[in-house]
Amino acid sequence: METRIEDLEVKVAYLEHQLAELDGLVRELFAANAELRKELLAVKESGDEGSLTFGEGGAGFDKPPHY
Repeated sequence: METRIEDLEVKVAYLEHQLAELDGLVRELFAANAELRKELLAVKESGDEGSLTFGEGGAGFDKPPHY
């Protein structure tokens, strides 16, 4: 009976540790998401979509010549 209680205590401790790690990860991702939203709103408000770049090549969102 005592070993069953010890096994349960070990499982609870493990789950508490996992929960703390997941909580930290969720908080980190939430902060990153909030920062990205702020940047996106700033870009939308500036209307300067031509200055956006992505990837290592730096290809932008320039409009094609036929526009």
